[in-house]
Amino acid sequence: MQILGDPFMLIIISGILFILLVLRPQQKQMKQLQESLANLKKNDRVKTTGGVYGTVVQANADESTVILRIDENTGTRITIDRDKIAGIVVEEEKEKTS
Repeated sequence: MQILGDPFMLIIISGILFILLVLRPQQKQMKQLQESLANLKKNDRVKTTGGVYGTVVQANADESTVILRIDENTGTRITIDRDKIAGIVVEEEKEKTS
């Protein structure tokens, strides 16, 4: 019981819990996002960090940019950095918004 009464031990235990409960899951999520961005292919539906939804038109693994079609009617395209893609939109999410 004296171990838990020591303020230094409480700080160490709190730090370990913080790492296990907060940082570790966040690192796993970032790793999954990086892998999915590296594997982007044509016709993947994505969402940017600015909230723009688009369809990948061109994504070369060698380049740091991706070309997105953001308007189906006019075929409007934009070029963005891969780092600015927040994630790939799953089919279930598209059905919920429809």
